[in-house]
Amino acid sequence: MKRDKTYAYVTAECCKRVDAELPGATVGSRPVSKHGDYSRWQYGKRETLAIIGGNHTLVTGRGYMGECARVVAKLRGWA
Repeated sequence: MKRDKTYAYVTAECCKRVDAELPGATVGSRPVSKHGDYSRWQYGKRETLAIIGGNHTLVTGRGYMGECARVVAKLRGWA
């Protein structure tokens, strides 16, 4: 069974600000993968940039997902 790659972890929609961390990072004293305020970002470079540009077929570049895509792109150096 193929596992999906996690490119980053992003803060939950209910958080006051959108932030992203690389897999393996710690937030406070917790690994980001176990932190309740972060969820997996599984979109690769092409999909992330398509979300930002508004060209993704399933996700728009506006709102929460667009902001997440922007912070992930900046974190990964895709911007």
